[in-house]
Amino acid sequence: MAEVKKISTGKGAVVGYIDDGVGCNTELAGAKIERWSFFEKSIPIGDHSTFGATIIAGSNLGIFPDLKIVSKQVIDPDTGVASTMEVASAIKHALDTGIQTINLSMGADGPDPIIEAALSAYVANGINIAVVSAGNDGPGNGNRDCPARCADRYRGSCSGSANQQSPA
Repeated sequence: MAEVKKISTGKGAVVGYIDDGVGCNTELAGAKIERWSFFEKSIPIGDHSTFGATIIAGSNLGIFPDLKIVSKQVIDPDTGVASTMEVASAIKHALDTGIQTINLSMGADGPDPIIEAALSAYVANGINIAVVSAGNDGPGNGNRDCPARCADRYRGSCSGSANQQSPA
């Protein structure tokens, strides 16, 4: 990561993180974070987005510590569920506010035409980038289909240090 930081620390860049809400930890204490919730009621922030944001913008562990994160909370951390409309609204909000990179570390079994249409509209200008979860279940184990199944997204997954399958 030290080599990447020589090229860029992310200063001036913005990433929309659409998931269970970015919280705070010691790595993110000085980070630029703007928070949006797509829920009508106040719900707690989950750990998943906070961990992902630490990888992206943590002060020591992060790749781009000067990057701004715009957290868009669409997943209820208690249930692990997001509605199609909340996710699509968060994607549209990112498009409407000029955020050129979004991260969706989530997935659903099967296609979701509303989310897929929102992502297609988001990347249609040829400038915006959508990074989405490809799932961590391995082949034939119920891989996540949406939003990773569409051709115009960058897909990511993870595995353990010994390249073993990561738990979902």
